[in-house]
Amino acid sequence: MRDHPVVPNPFSAPQSELSPPEADLANAPTNLIGFVRTGQMIASSLVFGLTIIASVFVYLILSRDQPRGDDEPVYLLIGGGALGMSLISTLFVPRILRAKARDQLRAVASGADIHAEFGAAPQQPPSNLLNWEQQTTLPPPLRKFMADQQTAGLIGHALLEGAGMINAIFFLISENWILLVFVAVAILGILLQMPTVNKLRSRIRTALDPTATSF
Repeated sequence: MRDHPVVPNPFSAPQSELSPPEADLANAPTNLIGFVRTGQMIASSLVFGLTIIASVFVYLILSRDQPRGDDEPVYLLIGGGALGMSLISTLFVPRILRAKARDQLRAVASGADIHAEFGAAPQQPPSNLLNWEQQTTLPPPLRKFMADQQTAGLIGHALLEGAGMINAIFFLISENWILLVFVAVAILGILLQMPTVNKLRSRIRTALDPTATSF
């Protein structure tokens, strides 16, 4: 009985091409500006969505002939509680995840050895090792670190977006304009968390500084 040849799957990369850590980064940006643009695009999309929804709800309320809102204070209590919990969670949950990513980076690299051992771009001078140019390709440990930073930021955005959506719906039901202020606070929180090149550079410097404890 003749053995049939095994046909390789054209949609899967050979195992020899990518090591496990590099495989996880296959779709991640390769430089700082890539991470910044991705994070800003996601944050801007969330802000745009909340703004459009809140604007539509304002229009619907103003177009009503007579107020039909429910004046029950439960909406204000739940909406305010949701916003407060999201703000507290946003302060702590991303910070915990970023600290974990910092510790993982320190376990494999430091500011002194990342250029020599992890394939930093040849044009990157050692004196500027902690101040990466926007277009300079990051070595794998820093790409993994930046990807983890991005994940932490997305979790913070999602927490605030959820609180903003809850308050927008309660605003439509109750016509309590204080709830619209809560939506604006959630939007402002997302904007303040939006990544920038300087923020990411600062996190790299902090992560590779063994004397730094806050993050």
